[in-house]
Amino acid sequence: MDSEQLQKQFEDLCGECRELVLKNRHRSAFRKITEAKRFAKTHGMLSAYLFACKLLISAAGSLHEPDIGIENAVEQIAILESEDKARKFRRDFDPDEYAWCVHHYTAQAYLDLASQTALKFGFNSPLVHGTIDDGIHICRRTNNLAFIDEFRVFANYMAVAAGDYDTAEYYARQAINNSTGEYAEYDSLFGYRTLIWIYLRQGRFNAALQTLDRAALTAKDFEDKNWLGNTFYRWIELLLVLTGRDGELSRRLQDFGLDPGLRERPVRDEDPANWIDFAVNEVVKLILHGNLPEAIERITEEDRQLLANHCLCEWYEIRYKRISLLLMAREQGLPVAENIEELAADLRRRAEKQCHWSVIQTLDSLFPLRVKLNPLGIPFPIDLGFFATPGTPLSQARFDLNEPLDETTLFAPDDVTKKDDAREKSRLELEAESWFEQLEPIWGQLREFEYEKDGTSQEPFPLEAELSAVEEEIYDKIFAHKPGEPITEDEFAALSRSILWMKRIQTPERLRAAWDWLRAFVEHFPRRGRPLAILAYHAFFYRQYAEKLLLDPTSLGLPDVEELIELALKAMELEPNRTDVATTAGVILWSFNRHRDAQRCFARACQLDRLNVHATGSLASLYEISGRPHDALAVYDLYMRAGGRNTGIFREAMQLAFREGKPLSFLLYFNVYTTRLHDDEPIHPMLDAQHIWAFAATGRFIEALDALDLLETKIENPDRDRLFFRALCQAKLDRDDWPETLAAALDFEGEEVRLLGNVFEPCGPLWGFVQKWDAGDPRRKRFEDFLYIRNLLPDSFFLENDDEPGENEPPLKGYFRCVLYQPLTENEPAFAGWSPLLEGVPGYLATWTVLADDEDEATRLAMQAQGRCAKSPSKPVECERLDSFYGNRSQVVYQGRRDCPVSPESVESGGLT
Repeated sequence: MDSEQLQKQFEDLCGECRELVLKNRHRSAFRKITEAKRFAKTHGMLSAYLFACKLLISAAGSLHEPDIGIENAVEQIAILESEDKARKFRRDFDPDEYAWCVHHYTAQAYLDLASQTALKFGFNSPLVHGTIDDGIHICRRTNNLAFIDEFRVFANYMAVAAGDYDTAEYYARQAINNSTGEYAEYDSLFGYRTLIWIYLRQGRFNAALQTLDRAALTAKDFEDKNWLGNTFYRWIELLLVLTGRDGELSRRLQDFGLDPGLRERPVRDEDPANWIDFAVNEVVKLILHGNLPEAIERITEEDRQLLANHCLCEWYEIRYKRISLLLMAREQGLPVAENIEELAADLRRRAEKQCHWSVIQTLDSLFPLRVKLNPLGIPFPIDLGFFATPGTPLSQARFDLNEPLDETTLFAPDDVTKKDDAREKSRLELEAESWFEQLEPIWGQLREFEYEKDGTSQEPFPLEAELSAVEEEIYDKIFAHKPGEPITEDEFAALSRSILWMKRIQTPERLRAAWDWLRAFVEHFPRRGRPLAILAYHAFFYRQYAEKLLLDPTSLGLPDVEELIELALKAMELEPNRTDVATTAGVILWSFNRHRDAQRCFARACQLDRLNVHATGSLASLYEISGRPHDALAVYDLYMRAGGRNTGIFREAMQLAFREGKPLSFLLYFNVYTTRLHDDEPIHPMLDAQHIWAFAATGRFIEALDALDLLETKIENPDRDRLFFRALCQAKLDRDDWPETLAAALDFEGEEVRLLGNVFEPCGPLWGFVQKWDAGDPRRKRFEDFLYIRNLLPDSFFLENDDEPGENEPPLKGYFRCVLYQPLTENEPAFAGWSPLLEGVPGYLATWTVLADDEDEATRLAMQAQGRCAKSPSKPVECERLDSFYGNRSQVVYQGRRDCPVSPESVESGGLT
């Protein structure tokens, strides 16, 4: 059988599998694709084999068989990450086929591995928490950038599993508002479905109904009705049943463009994933019809089946629903044969191990009972329907990602990282706080002194004697307390606070004594995360003190790095609901490059306290470092909307929005930032320049001119780039004075600050207006010469006169990269855009991209263009054919970068830098 016949037979098997999937017969499809996988392996069909693995993983997820999914994902990755394994798989190895597989399958394989692992353990499990970072890295490594959004969907599930509904809602709305590309409708509709899911979990049924109406507008003309039915039917039916509107089901389905008779009762063995959805909806119906015992029996059966399949992600949801139904039965006086508390304890133990905090949140609302019982185990008051809590206001859905802030948010109180404690503090706590208040101002001056002094200076700290005396007195008072004393956890925290930065303890003997004292105290608080976090934080700093003394920290009894990391993780495991514990653990883990664990800790700290400045800045920084700038912006956005006031956070948020080209986000942050500044605190001119950019990027040119006028009052000297920008705004506003301003910019001879030119390059957009002038207009030639010399020519400069293809196919031309050496005459400056190249260089390398018939023609065209950039003739250095394109004429198509060579001699010898 030849390769075409083999491929045809494999495709036939896949086609049969696809037909079965469309009928939701996933078990039968699984058997068929297993046959196709064996066929591909037998005949050494590499890409077919990897495709079969992909289909098997999808089927395993539908069958709630995560172990099978994990096995196939690992098998895929092993081949995709090792060419040697691929060569062993197929003797007549094809490198091009393998490269294609690596590009198309690697990112998906890692996502599949993460998804199946999450299905087995839960989406917030430490086993899957670094998946997004890894996935984005893989997408970039394999040049599969379009797949990055798939990992952002994964981030949504992680946020829900962590009980962080604010972040999950942000991601869902982002998918709705910012979807682009081939699968934009899928992403947008999935965002709507996710919002409905999130609102249901929060008891916001009214917001869920509003979202359903909004989703129907996009879904009505959506072509993939099978996907649409599988994605929405369950939620439409459940929401309508819960709110007493089940009579609207047919109309609602029609609103989505779905046939009311589309949905058949799933077969459990064939379609377990949809069967679970169906079972939950049936359980709700049974309860509403007064048949609670049968509902409990149904949910118990699903509980046992999922646990047997090691599918914890789905099991968590079913188990707490089962517990909620059993509590309802107990409340109604019905006989309950099972031990509800034992079922809850088992669920809590498993959920805590995998950091599934949304489950813990639900259990904490049920034991003790804090909400009205409902069949979904929702841990919040419900606002609508049969299980609504009286007096709960109707919720509203939000769709606009950048909705304006109201005044109550703008002028919220100052942010704090720890909520005010209403309890009465003990005498020891108050006394210890007074000690810290004595020391902190002097420590602050010491830090400032050490920061400002020259590194070689031996000048003593002016308050050294005063600090020594105060520390000695307080040191004796603190260590007068012995570990055996019956002090509380809060008193221990207060005592330890003043020790941390004491200069007095920064000797080998006292470091060991302080460490032993702290460790002995912590032993009196078994299984408490906060004292353990305090101990870890002290160990973290004491290790630094020891290293400054050129001592091995372990010689003083301090933990090594791995032991310290374990301390931090253990503290987090014991008390994941404390902001201070999560933040402390995050600081320590980040310091030792445990970025995944640090992200998890900081994300938890932000979830518990949106105004936690340190956790907010740290989490955003970690996201940015790992290539997730959109997620970093989400962290800043949630901090802002919670009423945060820290100006440092807003500066970081503005810089990130600027770097990522997000002008709307920048304007939002800038507006809030200016309300947070003190009256005497100036705005840096660079922020003003970026503010002008944001106005221009959003087409608000009148406001851009106003902001430019404000910047001019801060910078006395005129500048060329600001004149160009003013001309652009005037042109955009159809004002007649823009040519005059352009001429003033070209005539400018003063020192160039280039503040705005480094932020927003206005010459490219200005060319769109100048090019309308006649080719012989001297004003146009002056501007063209400026663009040539400054290396600012926009792409449209070359492509504007490109001939339209005629009836005949244009000829095939070469696409060349030409590098020229441009010598410079004395006092002739060289520019790379707005910035000058190194002063005094004898010449530079200029790159041009050219469409031409051959190298000679390409070089000639490049040198002709370069002739307008400098007085001396250029010299060809290199001409490389990159590709081939159809074109009607030979031409320069792009002015590339400029660089300085090591020396003119290196150019003569063919050396480039």
